[in-house]
Amino acid sequence: MTLESLIERIGAERARADAGLPATVPLPFLGFALRALEGARSAHTAGDLEGETSALAPLARQISDSWPFTSKLGAEILEYTQDQRRR
Repeated sequence: MTLESLIERIGAERARADAGLPATVPLPFLGFALRALEGARSAHTAGDLEGETSALAPLARQISDSWPFTSKLGAEILEYTQDQRRR
C-alpha cells in the first residue's frame, strides 16, 4: 500500500459521492483525509519521514474516533500509518 494508492482511493470515494452513490465514509471526512494524505506525500517526497508521520497522525485519530468501524479504507490508512511509525 502506498500514499498514492490511498489518495486514489479517496478520489474514488469522492467520485462515488459526487455521482450520488452512497459513499462508505462521510464526504467531510474524505476531504480531511485527502488533505492529510497529500501533506504526508509532500513530506515523503522531501525525504521527511518524521513530517510524513506527523501529517498522518491527525487523520489516524479522526479515523479511530469518527469513521465507521466497517470502513476498509479507514483500516488501510491506519495500517499504512502504523507501518510508517514503525520505521
